[in-house]
Amino acid sequence: MNAPPSHPSEVAWLQRLPLDPTAVSDHDAREIMRLEAQAEPRSGDERLVRSILAPVRALHDRCAAEAELARAKASVPITPPREVVPALTAAIGAEVPELAADEATVRANRILSEAEEQRDAPHERHVAAVEARLQAHETPAAV
Repeated sequence: MNAPPSHPSEVAWLQRLPLDPTAVSDHDAREIMRLEAQAEPRSGDERLVRSILAPVRALHDRCAAEAELARAKASVPITPPREVVPALTAAIGAEVPELAADEATVRANRILSEAEEQRDAPHERHVAAVEARLQAHETPAAV
């Protein structure tokens, strides 16, 4: 479906928008997105709208990544207290009675450490991925 070309009033409105993406209101950003959706693909209208919308989108994406990074860093997985080691040692000792008490304690500590590593790894990967996305928005090529 071909959209009609932009009206001169829309072009004039687009040209009057602030160049600073932080100064573009949410309402104006939604209106620019509407114009982008209606623009004929590979047309001058589409290029004009995208040239205005690109920095606004980049700002939005960067702000979203910053918020997601803050949430990810604030939501550190719960660390089981080391006080569970005696209970885990007792459970291992009951399950494998031939183990010496200190060997059961070593196994309990190893099990707890492995569980902490398995719990932390996805969180650390998520934080690293969000940091990489944020870094991509801060490079000059992304702006």
